[in-house]
Amino acid sequence: MKILHIIPSSAPEHGGPATAIQEICHHQVSKGHSVEVFTTALQASTEDKNGFKIHHFKREFPYNYFYSSSLKTALSEKVSNFDILHIHTLWLYPTWIGSQLALKHKIPYIVRPCGMLDQYCLNQKKLKKYLYGMLRERKVLNHAQSIHFTSVFEQNEAKRFGISRPSNICPLGITVNDDTSPQASPLFPELKEKQNILFLGRLNPIKGLDLLIKAFAQIAQGHPKAHLVLAGPDENNYKKSLLSLIQKFDLIDRVTFTGMLNASEKKALYRQSQIFCLPSYHESFSITCLEAMNESLPVILSDQVGIGDSVEKGNAGIIVPCKEDSLALAIRKLLDSKDLRKNMGGNASTLTQNYFSWDKAITAMDEMYQAALNQVSTHA
Repeated sequence: MKILHIIPSSAPEHGGPATAIQEICHHQVSKGHSVEVFTTALQASTEDKNGFKIHHFKREFPYNYFYSSSLKTALSEKVSNFDILHIHTLWLYPTWIGSQLALKHKIPYIVRPCGMLDQYCLNQKKLKKYLYGMLRERKVLNHAQSIHFTSVFEQNEAKRFGISRPSNICPLGITVNDDTSPQASPLFPELKEKQNILFLGRLNPIKGLDLLIKAFAQIAQGHPKAHLVLAGPDENNYKKSLLSLIQKFDLIDRVTFTGMLNASEKKALYRQSQIFCLPSYHESFSITCLEAMNESLPVILSDQVGIGDSVEKGNAGIIVPCKEDSLALAIRKLLDSKDLRKNMGGNASTLTQNYFSWDKAITAMDEMYQAALNQVSTHA
């Protein structure tokens, strides 16, 4: 099958969808598919990724709309070479132009909203999204062969938007851990012999880091070995606000910011941590949660993280409301019981192996693609 993925950005600093796209493509190629990615960047280039290519088309004004005239030109010329388009994220130019040219050339397409139809996201810039939705985005969604959700949580949240098309739930995957190499030396000296509570992701208000710092402040005095690790790139200078909060609670020596990490650094940090914590105000899925569970870490998630149902059913962690007291209680519970951490960590590893392998994820996507193609041929 010839598959074209369209995504506004494939840069890791743009979060989960950008990170996942390369993994999706890599595993689709391993299944025998022909795969390409069309995206935008500040400079035009083409990357050969050992089996598939990522075409970066030059981004133009308005930059935050990810507009690119060269993307439109390339799609006009090449979209008919593909069997199906898989469009990732909403509210941006690549989604609109990809869908419209797919319709023009009668190529079926699937849309993955990436959580952007969740109520939290719809409430951001509410009037603007309402108007854009009426003018463009409902048209994009209601002409798709299918809507690709990654969790039941995300699918249920999107119902309020009133989509008339079929949908599929296809979780993303993880490369199941078969690495038995010894634990690496600590990346940061201050993490040695500590009880490390790890957050890994973009430093962004949506991630609930204010709650995490306030919850950590509640347990810090009673747990002198506890240390909070905030790993990931700073977004819109949000780190400055977090530092102010940390200083307010006199925790400056108890918190480490790592900045952006590569894959091997992330693996080392997972292995140096005792708990993974993601108290997001909104998260339709979470690749970093999968990565943490794959390294046998128990997880603490807010009830606004889409993967939470699976974590709770698998007894792989603790799900809490977006409240600092509840979060502090969960952290304290895991810090105080090595046995509980070990049991939940083992369950977490089993959960990723049994339900979140890339083999299962790509098989589910293949079935979704084939159903879309069958739908088109039936109506031809």
